[in-house]
Amino acid sequence: MNQENKATEDNTPNPPASEKSPTQEADTQKKEHTENSKPKSDSPNKTEEDKPSPPDNTQQANPQTNPVKKEATDIKREPTLIKEPITLSLLAQRLLKEPLDVTHSVTRNSKLPWAALLSLTIGAFALLGLIFGMFSGGHQLWAAPAKIAGGITFAAIICLPSLFIFTCLCKADVKLKTIIAILTCAICIVSLLLLGFIPILWLFSTTSGSVVFFGFLALCTWIICLSIGLSFINKSIRYLGAKSTFPLTVWFLIFSLVTLQLPTTLRPIIGETEEDFINLKEKKFFLNHWTDLMFKDDFDSRNFHR
Repeated sequence: MNQENKATEDNTPNPPASEKSPTQEADTQKKEHTENSKPKSDSPNKTEEDKPSPPDNTQQANPQTNPVKKEATDIKREPTLIKEPITLSLLAQRLLKEPLDVTHSVTRNSKLPWAALLSLTIGAFALLGLIFGMFSGGHQLWAAPAKIAGGITFAAIICLPSLFIFTCLCKADVKLKTIIAILTCAICIVSLLLLGFIPILWLFSTTSGSVVFFGFLALCTWIICLSIGLSFINKSIRYLGAKSTFPLTVWFLIFSLVTLQLPTTLRPIIGETEEDFINLKEKKFFLNHWTDLMFKDDFDSRNFHR
């Protein structure tokens, strides 16, 4: 009997290994669900090169090295050629707003309205002289305009050769006619600026009786306008390829001294006097002349109060 029972047990088929009980299948599904829900970590074999690099903040920290964020003020405007006919109004507008456009056009053989340009410049200086003549009246109403306009023209003529020489020392490739055009435009800029100061000068010429104060006001106005006009010459010569502007600075000093000495030679321009139209007999440096006027005005004021 025992042997028969063993034989029957051996002949019973075993369940297949692939078949699982319902409880085992439920456990396996739970394990798969928990594994899928976990975040996938980076592979252990991932190199440092594959890792994302931190953002480069060098361009944000240094906006000057970032060309995209370059401000509009840092962008320099290149001079352009004036294609339309150069009239007096257009020339005056370009000289005040974009003076290098005039220089660029002159170097490209553009013709300037010389008659209108000289008329505007001389007329502006003559009007300034009329304001000076209104300070004392009399024959100064016509003498002061003639002295101012003629003096500035004479100063430009006698300083033109030295300007050409000092420009050549700056190693700028320019011609004489270009220098003449640049100097004329610079003096025109000065005259245009003086037109803006004429109402202020007129007010003090009709309300103030001090020659020293009015002369000091006129001197400050002239220095401001002249410095702007000379800066136009400096920019133009640099644009024309000057390698050094030191010789040009020396010429600026010379021209300034000439324009300050001429009113002393052509005195009187401000104030009434019984002397001739031009006093060429007495030679005097402009600083000495100003000192004499200051002491004379102080002496006259003291006698007036007595």
